[in-house]
Amino acid sequence: MQTIISLQNGIAGDLNRRFDTPINFELREGEHLAVIGVNGSGKSTLIQTVTGQLFLKTGKLSFDFGSDSHRYTGGMIQAIEEQQPDLVVHLGDLQRDAEELALLYPKLSMVTVPGNCDGWTTDPLERQFMVCGKRVLLSHGHIWHVKQGYDAALRAARNAGAHLLLFGHTHRPCCFQEPDGLWVLNPGSARSTFGLVLPEGEALSCSLLDMP
Repeated sequence: MQTIISLQNGIAGDLNRRFDTPINFELREGEHLAVIGVNGSGKSTLIQTVTGQLFLKTGKLSFDFGSDSHRYTGGMIQAIEEQQPDLVVHLGDLQRDAEELALLYPKLSMVTVPGNCDGWTTDPLERQFMVCGKRVLLSHGHIWHVKQGYDAALRAARNAGAHLLLFGHTHRPCCFQEPDGLWVLNPGSARSTFGLVLPEGEALSCSLLDMP
């Protein structure tokens, strides 16, 4: 089975406490791992480090998922070849995929944000940019807890004055327009679907398409 999380000689990065014993483990597809220990032994610190909430002081942490666009770029490459876009937006998980696309298409503009599986990063979890005079707000979506609902994401978009809200994380594609005109687009898993945004006069038009 494929390894999806690997931690090698890792020391967790809790600034308020001292953990000096390196940790090594692998989690393979379909496996479950229990973290057991007395209070104060570092269970929460380990989980927060693996999920990117704390930094890794030493060692190497890597993720390699075999589904949901994680480490799968084939469909995205075909979509780029077919659509010939002016801009590609990658909504995280994994950022390495976007880096591979950037190497393949060095002249293609690209906007990215990290996801919850991208580990510790200094890249902003939320970005804004303008397209055709319209403000776009994007994040992977975990900071807005979109798996529990879209309220926080919609509130953030309206506070930013956005015309288009982009997020992922749920692996469930959606595309709709709110009564106030705000477009909401989750392209879903890059193994199966992607989103397309086109200018229509002074407005934007959003749609979901199946991966080639």
